[in-house]
Amino acid sequence: MKDLNTFKGLKVCEELVDVKKFEQELQATLFDAQSVIKNVLENQRSLIGSEVSSAIISVNAFMESSQPKCTLVHPPEPIESVLDSSGNIVLRCFHSPCHEWDLSGERKK
Repeated sequence: MKDLNTFKGLKVCEELVDVKKFEQELQATLFDAQSVIKNVLENQRSLIGSEVSSAIISVNAFMESSQPKCTLVHPPEPIESVLDSSGNIVLRCFHSPCHEWDLSGERKK
C-alpha cells in the first residue's frame, strides 16, 4: 500500500500522528484484516461473519487516529475502509456521491 498522503484527494492530519509510524502500523492492520478476509473466502464462509466485521472495525478505528479526509470536494469528509463487491478492502469517503480508492491509491469512483 502507498502512503495515504500520496492518494489523490486524500489527506492525513499530520499534526495528530507521526505519519511514517502511522503508515507502518496501518500496513500491519490492513495485512491482518486482509488475512482474515482471505481465510473467510477460502473457506467459503459468509462475508457477513463477525471476523470480517471485526477486521474492518479495527482498520477504521486505527485510521480514525489520523483523521484522514477526502479533499476532492468541499467540505472535506472522513474516510473509512469497507469491502467492495469483490471482497477487497477499499477506502471510501462520506461525500455524496462517495469517492473510493483501492489500497494502491487508484481511484475507483
